[in-house]
Amino acid sequence: MVIEQAILDLASGSGLIVNKIFQHVKSITAVELFPEFSKFITNNKKIKIVNENISTYQTDKQYDLITMFGISQYFNKKEITNIYKKYRNYLKNNGKIIIKNQFGIDQDVIISGYSENLKTDYFSEYRHLKKETKILSKVGFKNIKVVDIYPPEHNRWKNTHFYAIVAKK
Repeated sequence: MVIEQAILDLASGSGLIVNKIFQHVKSITAVELFPEFSKFITNNKKIKIVNENISTYQTDKQYDLITMFGISQYFNKKEITNIYKKYRNYLKNNGKIIIKNQFGIDQDVIISGYSENLKTDYFSEYRHLKKETKILSKVGFKNIKVVDIYPPEHNRWKNTHFYAIVAKK
């Protein structure tokens, strides 16, 4: 069954999600900065791959659904506020955004500095969940729902937890 929905997937990476759902939707625009990642996205007429930074990407198209999985922590509060404002404009009326990410449990968790694991500088701002939902509300999203998507044992750190936030334009 094909759902007549157009999806905008931001920071698609290697297309793990896009490759699993494209057959069930009308179309997917996959925005991924790195061509070396997006080369793994299925070549199909339903999928449009755009190799661009989500901060600079622009379109005149409207979408039923926008997905942002595992990327919001790479932007500070001001940057993510601007991104949410921008992409709210790309949603059809009553369109939805899904943000799946780690969020701070009791407070913001900011990591900034050299990562031994990655062997490079690393920045992530795992904002407190309530802060993130307030940001979404302030930029005009409504019906904001938080879904606890993983059992605690699947969260790597004790001070963050994975959630999905679903909000409507």
